[in-house]
Amino acid sequence: MFLFRHFFCNVSQLSLSGRKKFEILTTADAEKIARQAEEREKLKPVESDVVDPISDIEIIAGETIIDRKSTFQPFYAKVNTVADALRFREKLLQNRKIASATHNMFVYKVSENGIVKSDADEDGESGAEGRMLHLVDITGAVDIAVIVTRWYGGIHLGGDRWKHINNCLRQILEDNGQINRSKKP
Repeated sequence: MFLFRHFFCNVSQLSLSGRKKFEILTTADAEKIARQAEEREKLKPVESDVVDPISDIEIIAGETIIDRKSTFQPFYAKVNTVADALRFREKLLQNRKIASATHNMFVYKVSENGIVKSDADEDGESGAEGRMLHLVDITGAVDIAVIVTRWYGGIHLGGDRWKHINNCLRQILEDNGQINRSKKP
């Protein structure tokens, strides 16, 4: 018995007349090729065995604020370690639209073994780092990571940009139960 193996031909195997060349295989050759393909399949990793360390982080998007063509949007994740916070940032920046934003201002605060660790990155929005860390500190939020993204619209906002960044951050912390308000006597 003979089999035509035209599906193994590629473009470089064209004859001068423009027609594909075909190989004639015996049944033994076809069985050998099938066995080799089965062996290659066995060597491939099973998709369910591969654990994506980033996929277990749930990202919550907050409401956008639009002012004079600039758009601000916060993104929140509940994290337990600094590594989780950095994975959150990595996962969020895999989105092309977010990665191409003008500024992705990042802040996190975690309590690891009783030690509180916090940091921020202003991503070129001068002064955002200190303001975001201060807001996180005074709200009492802990075990959080937030990115406030700004898409610049071409019109300078002046000091209003700080108001929008803080409002985005405050709103997403409040929406996720992270603002601990204590009444003073």
